[in-house]
Amino acid sequence: MSEGMIYTGIYGEVVVSLGDFLYFITGRDAKRIMFSSGTGNLYSLRAECIHPGVLDGSSLPLGKVELCGTARPNPSGRAVIIHIDDEIFLLPLKTFCDVCKGEVISAGIFPAMTVSGVVH
Repeated sequence: MSEGMIYTGIYGEVVVSLGDFLYFITGRDAKRIMFSSGTGNLYSLRAECIHPGVLDGSSLPLGKVELCGTARPNPSGRAVIIHIDDEIFLLPLKTFCDVCKGEVISAGIFPAMTVSGVVH
């Protein structure tokens, strides 16, 4: 998988964009990652069907929120590891914090390169 982007959503969530897929970290989980070195959950919204509009004939996509990964600081506390399905991405903790606080509009995330195939 190629690199992606993170940015802040309109409701305070952190949006992770990878190709055609959008994932999000809740504002509460983002604060946990920034301030207490905790783990946050990554969710996706999967569209299931198109519901026809009642009054004007328009359609509305319906879906469900699914847990699909985690985000956590690495052991040194200098980077954030984003684990989605079987892919792992990294970005500096300072960059993650800057995006969460609105100091930067967006930032790139990149696939992790490891020798053993596992990020610790």
